[in-house]
Amino acid sequence: MSRNTLFSMMRLLKKAELDEVAAFLQCPLHCTKPVYGACFEALRTAHPAMAEAELTDQSLFASAFGEAAFDDLQLRRLKSEMCRLLEDFLAIKQLRAASHLRSELLTDALAGRNDYQLYKETVSKRLRKLENGESKGKIHFRELSFLYQSLYYHPETERADQSNDFLDRHVEHLENYFALDYLETSAESLVRGRFINIEEQLLFLDTALDIAKKRSNNVLPLQAFLALHHALRNETTAAHFLQVKNLVLESLPKMEAHEKKMLLKLLITKANTILKAGSAEQAQLMHELYRKSVEDGLFLGANGIIDPNRFINIVITAAKVGEFSWAQEFTRQYKRNLPDSEMDIVECLCLGSIHFQQGMKSGDIKDYQTSLKFLDLAPPRSQEVYNLRIRSLSIRIYFELLRGTGDLEAVEKQVKNFESYLRSNRNLAKSKKEEYRSFLSWFRSLCRLQCRPEKTKAMVDQYLKELLENNKVFLRVWLALKAEELKKSLRQ
Repeated sequence: MSRNTLFSMMRLLKKAELDEVAAFLQCPLHCTKPVYGACFEALRTAHPAMAEAELTDQSLFASAFGEAAFDDLQLRRLKSEMCRLLEDFLAIKQLRAASHLRSELLTDALAGRNDYQLYKETVSKRLRKLENGESKGKIHFRELSFLYQSLYYHPETERADQSNDFLDRHVEHLENYFALDYLETSAESLVRGRFINIEEQLLFLDTALDIAKKRSNNVLPLQAFLALHHALRNETTAAHFLQVKNLVLESLPKMEAHEKKMLLKLLITKANTILKAGSAEQAQLMHELYRKSVEDGLFLGANGIIDPNRFINIVITAAKVGEFSWAQEFTRQYKRNLPDSEMDIVECLCLGSIHFQQGMKSGDIKDYQTSLKFLDLAPPRSQEVYNLRIRSLSIRIYFELLRGTGDLEAVEKQVKNFESYLRSNRNLAKSKKEEYRSFLSWFRSLCRLQCRPEKTKAMVDQYLKELLENNKVFLRVWLALKAEELKKSLRQ
C-alpha cells in the first residue's frame, strides 16, 4: 500500500471525523493493537493538507514503534493496515447511514443462526415498515425483493403452504426494481447519445417498458420514469411536457436522492428542447426546475462538488427571470463547492452575467460596465468553454455600450479579436467554430445597422426576416430582441 494512498485516505476525512476515527481505533472490536492509534495521532497532526514534507517515513514509524530501529517492511505493513482500518471506518459509517444495507446484512446474519422465529419476526417487522412507508424507489423495491426471497428460501419456511406468497412478492418487487433501473439507464443512454455517437444496446428495454406500463398505476415513480422516458424518445408538445413535469415533481418525495437527481437532470435536459430556445417561457421553466434542485439539495454531487456548467446555468437562468438577489446569494453561498481550479473563473462569469441581465432589464449603462469589470477579472488562461462564454457575453455588452456611444470601431475590434481567436484555436470542434462565426456575422450586421445614419424600419424588417428564417443561428433570440428594439426606436 503506497504512502500516497494512506495520505489520500486521510485527506478524505472531515475535521469533525478525526475524533470519531480516534475513538474507532480504541475499540478492540475494530483495532487490536495500540500502534495504529498512535500512528493515527501522528497522521492527524498533518491533516488536512497531508504534506509529505511534514511527516517523514521515519517520524511516522517512530510514532508507532518508538525507538525501535527503522524497518521499511514493517512500515509498509503499518501503512497498509492503517488504510484498511480507515476503509472499515468509512464503510461502517456508511452502513449506519444506509438502513437498507444494515437490513440486508442483519437478515443474512439472523438467517444463519438457529432461531427461525426471531429471524422471521425481524424480517416481517422490516417488511411492514417498508410497505407502509412513503418511499417507492429502486432501493425500496430491491430491499423488499431481497427480504421476500430470503424468507422463501429459508430452510425452515414451509414452501408448500398455499398462504405463503413470499415467492410471488419477491418476483413482483424484483420486476419493479428492474423496470425502474432499466428505464433510468435507458433514459441516461438517450441523453448521452445526443452528445456522443453511440448505439443504444439495451436488450431488455421492451420488457422493462411492459412491466412499467402494467404497474405504473400503482407505482408513481414507475409512472414518472415511463412518462419521461417516452418524452425523451419522442417529439412532444409543450403542453404534454408540462404534464410530465408535474408528474415527475409529484413523484420525487417517493424516491431516493439519486433517483431524484436523475429525474430532475433528465427533465431539465428535455425542457431545453421543448420551449423556444432563449425565450422567457423557457427561462422561467428552467429556473423552476433548477430552483427545485437547489431547495431539495439535489444539485450537489456525492462529494459535495457542484458541476461548474450546472452552477453557471442555475445562476444565469435565475438572472434571466429577474431573480438577481437569489442568483447573487446562490453564487456567494455555494461558490466554495466548485472545483478549486474553476472557482474564480466561474464566480467572475456568474457575477458578470447577473449584472448583464440587470442591464438588459434596467437599460442602465452602469450595469453593463460592472459586468465588464467582473469579466475582466477572470483568469486569462481559462478552459475553452469559459473563454467562449466570456467573449460572447463581452461583445453583447459592447453592443449595449455602442447604442450609447456610437463607437462602432470599438465593437469591430472585439469582433475581430473573437474571429482571430476562433481561427487560431485548434481545440474547438469545427461545428462549434462555425456556430460562433455565424453569430459574429449576424452580430456585425446588426451593429452596422445600428450605427447607420439613414437606417429605416424596412431595413430592420429585412434583417429580422432573414434572421428568423435561419433557426440555427446561435443567440438568435438575443439578436432578434435587439433588432426589435432598434425598430421601435425608428420613426418610419
